[in-house]
Amino acid sequence: MAFFTPSVRKPVVFLLFHAVLCIHPLSGQSSLKTRLDSLLRLTAPRPFNGAVVIVRNGKTIYAKSHGFADSARKTPLRVDSQFILGSLSKQTTAVLVLQELEKGNLSLQDPVRKYLPDLPASWADSVTIHHLLSHTSGVVGEDKPLAFRPGSQFLYSGILGYRLLARVAEKAAGKTYPELAAALFNRCGLRHTTIPALYRKGRLAGSFTEAPGGELKPQRYALKDLEPPTPAGGVISTVRDMAQWNECLHGGKLLRESTYKLMTTVYAARPHARWGEVGYGYGLQVDHGGGVAEYSHSGTLAGFIGTNLYYPASGTSIVVLENVAWDFNDPLRQFYFHDQIRHLFRNQPRPGSAEYR
Repeated sequence: MAFFTPSVRKPVVFLLFHAVLCIHPLSGQSSLKTRLDSLLRLTAPRPFNGAVVIVRNGKTIYAKSHGFADSARKTPLRVDSQFILGSLSKQTTAVLVLQELEKGNLSLQDPVRKYLPDLPASWADSVTIHHLLSHTSGVVGEDKPLAFRPGSQFLYSGILGYRLLARVAEKAAGKTYPELAAALFNRCGLRHTTIPALYRKGRLAGSFTEAPGGELKPQRYALKDLEPPTPAGGVISTVRDMAQWNECLHGGKLLRESTYKLMTTVYAARPHARWGEVGYGYGLQVDHGGGVAEYSHSGTLAGFIGTNLYYPASGTSIVVLENVAWDFNDPLRQFYFHDQIRHLFRNQPRPGSAEYR
């Protein structure tokens, strides 16, 4: 079980992919809702099996689930079904660290050694909290040399970097990660969001792996196995709760304005396998393509994939979560519906127009 960070494709792939989107029948003049309904019914390049929600300024514009929570029993997914978020979870850990910054319990320029003195590698004296948050640390293993001088490059850390940050937050706060996470979710009113260590009973969808012939087979794991990667990828939530999370985070309910600005500042460029190069802040991607600000992240873990998009200019959240491990070797197919929905929204008229509604 591991995070998947696909390799970057050549620009021609992006051009071809976006060309396909532009000539797709969904690009007509029908309403966004109708086009989304039609999109989710497609069976090629693969079927959609998940939930989607679009919320603008607290008002739900679109909410739909499609497919199965249990394909063998034909149990349908619901809009309030729970999914494992993968790297969307990194925002939780980033906020917990930044809240300790606001309390004066740490500095972003502090070396990791200050909070984790037992780390074996000498890099703990030079790698800072800022480096870990922005994926510019060069850390590839607790007992391995750095890949590069801290701060000089971007290297996405699937699990390790944010696991270390969780330990830093625990040390600074004097509380466990489950305690900190639970308090944060409660502060946002996220009633269906939790972590594996605290999950008791809920609506967590079963996860499935795509077999070579296209059949979906159950993916076996125990929730306790997801406890170690939780700070980087193990948060459990729903599409509605994630939209509410966006309202809290980007609406100023979790961080001071100055701290939020630190989180959304671009510190490095991330080569993205589907979208080209995007900026990276603390636990989220930052893009201004077409002059429209977009904060985002994608994730995959234990057979679940997800995408979270937020557009501050219109106060719009788009959350897409699925419970199938589609072919990791083909990220364009794997995240096909996520990217189609993003494309449809970004090419819609601005909020307020008759077509948008």
